[in-house]
Amino acid sequence: MVKPTNINSDYREEERLSCVLVLDSFNIYINEIAAHTTLPLCLWPVDGQPLLDYTIHTLIRSGIQEIILLATSNSYEIRSYLMNSYWLRTYPKLIRLIPCKEARSLGDCLKDLEQENIINNHFLLLYGNGTLLTNEKLNNLFYIHKENIKKDKNCVMTLVYRQLDSNHLEHPSFTDDQHLYIVRDANTHRLYDYSNEYLDTYEIPLDLLEKPNVTIETLYCPLDCHLAVCSPDVLHLFKDNFDFLTINEFVKGKTTSH
Repeated sequence: MVKPTNINSDYREEERLSCVLVLDSFNIYINEIAAHTTLPLCLWPVDGQPLLDYTIHTLIRSGIQEIILLATSNSYEIRSYLMNSYWLRTYPKLIRLIPCKEARSLGDCLKDLEQENIINNHFLLLYGNGTLLTNEKLNNLFYIHKENIKKDKNCVMTLVYRQLDSNHLEHPSFTDDQHLYIVRDANTHRLYDYSNEYLDTYEIPLDLLEKPNVTIETLYCPLDCHLAVCSPDVLHLFKDNFDFLTINEFVKGKTTSH
């Protein structure tokens, strides 16, 4: 039996650790592949177990106490699976499924979640199919996010990326849509510029280089882990900005507004 990890007592007193899984990639290429099967991608088996099983296992090991699943067109199949799963029998109050049948983007899903009025604390957001294969525990990300807020009170989201080596084009996890270019402070990791366009050259605004006590560094094509720790304000920002349909648009909008 998997038991939640004992985590820092400050967090246990402060708030309930929650994770939101968006169980749709909203990627036309991935959805075309998934359309040829009767199962949603999150229920595809790996070594005899659905991908969703590995994700839930990781979250419980990480001390997550509430898992919210946002499902679009396959909510019936996912609910049927959960009703007969080990997880619901063992942790009946751990998982909550919210159908988002009208959602056409990640932004739509988060707007639906905001209307539920159930997120009042910082939460882990897992997007891009809502599945994760890792041996790492994720509860430390909440601590990192809180430290980021101490450094910058305007921080509403901590994104998780993996920097690939110089042969990133040959990495098995790299796909054609991984063209990310990030300009950040090397000390605080605050994002100052962000682009997912593939360009031959990128320009760094001169005013960034003139900022006092800021050491600028650039990251080219970091691997997006589709994982972020969010402040509750993120849901309100998606609700108030209808042009925020993806995480990329949200991040670009926030970096250009400050």
